[in-house]
Amino acid sequence: MAIAALAASIFAGVGPIDCLIRGLVAFAIGVVATQCWYVFFTIRVQRGEAGLTEKEGTGAVRATGQPES
Repeated sequence: MAIAALAASIFAGVGPIDCLIRGLVAFAIGVVATQCWYVFFTIRVQRGEAGLTEKEGTGAVRATGQPES
């Protein structure tokens, strides 16, 4: 997004300082949007809850500690 803003500013004949400011603003928006994406749309995996089974004693036990049925 930042590169597109810089390219559009250069082709439009905007001054170099304005081009850099537009590029920096676009970069900052991209950084914030990426962080929001990771906060709201990624799967949170907690340690020990992968759904795999562990062999303990005589039977398989789920990661939640519940015996399998």
